[in-house]
Amino acid sequence: EILPQFEDDIVCEALVQTGEDVLQAVDLLLSSSLSGKSGKKKKEKKHVEAQEPEQPAAAAEPDAQQAAASGAAEAAPEADAEAKQEDQRPKTAAEKELQKLKKKLRDIERIEEKVRANEKVDPLQLPKLDKKREVELELGQVERQVQEEELAREEEQRRQEEEERRLEEERRREEAERYAHEEAERRAREEAARQEALRLQHERQAELQRQRREQDESHEAAREEQPHGGEDANPRPWQTQ
Repeated sequence: EILPQFEDDIVCEALVQTGEDVLQAVDLLLSSSLSGKSGKKKKEKKHVEAQEPEQPAAAAEPDAQQAAASGAAEAAPEADAEAKQEDQRPKTAAEKELQKLKKKLRDIERIEEKVRANEKVDPLQLPKLDKKREVELELGQVERQVQEEELAREEEQRRQEEEERRLEEERRREEAERYAHEEAERRAREEAARQEALRLQHERQAELQRQRREQDESHEAAREEQPHGGEDANPRPWQTQ
């Protein structure tokens, strides 16, 4: 009745452990109850903490995958273009010879594997084993030749790219010079048109001034030809004698 949260079997066990001392039994039951609850809470807390870091990791994983996919998508077109250009290029004699030697060396290595595995080998194929060293030496020489050809192609490609850049720069420079020349001609035409307009304006002003001057002179001459006010405009006969 004092500790109704505990079952009778647990209480009896506590009394047995404490020699039927009630106070010690109560202390034992309470301490065991508290430690059990505390341990349960710690376990739940650890379980939650263990699960929480998984969420950011799970959230970060798609971002990493997306970034990797984006980088691969950007690099893929360049790699595909280079591979396509390489496939379209016809093989050189050295490259063809290199393929033959690689195939010959693979055949020799397969024969060696069969011999090591105690498998049945065609007796006519065994003499190829003696030529392995010779094939390897020849393969090394041809590989160096192919590498030299590859370097020469890269150098030629670099030279062509530089030539294309030079031609492009020269084209742009010529275009800029042509534009500057056309602009200068346009400005010269505009200046000539302006000067011509000013000349015509001056000529018109001079013509107007000349006309006014002629009019003024004509009016002045007309006034001078008129008789003075004190003289008789119609003289008598005896005045003419």
